[in-house]
Amino acid sequence: MKVIRLAWVLTLALMIIWVLTLALMIMPPTTVVQTLEQLWQQGETAQAQKKYPEAERIWRQIIQLDPNSAVAFSNLCDALFRQNKLDEALIFCQKALALDPKLPETYNNLGNVLYDQKKLTEAEEMYRRALALDDKYVNAYNNLG
Repeated sequence: MKVIRLAWVLTLALMIIWVLTLALMIMPPTTVVQTLEQLWQQGETAQAQKKYPEAERIWRQIIQLDPNSAVAFSNLCDALFRQNKLDEALIFCQKALALDPKLPETYNNLGNVLYDQKKLTEAEEMYRRALALDDKYVNAYNNLG
């Protein structure tokens, strides 16, 4: 009786192994979880290639993984700005500044949003704040004209 029971258990175990092996063979390969560093690189590349909807998607993904990254919020602000999503861009610039008020890029991005919203005095103030943090920040000088 013990031999029959042992044979039955072994047969069942082999069947389970066979089914799992078959399932692994027919299932599509699983997506490798990307590291935050890989996502950053992809986001920066998409932004540089002016693929702003793709950059937006990646920055949002990064923010989900690292919700305290002021730079990611600032980069999302820029990607949204470049798609003319000004109201949403404004929100993310403000979030970036709340997380880190010492990023000149964020003030510059906020200045760009405000400029396109025809808030010229406020835009100029943001460019000047960027320069107060980094007096060599060329983009802010260019935006001041």
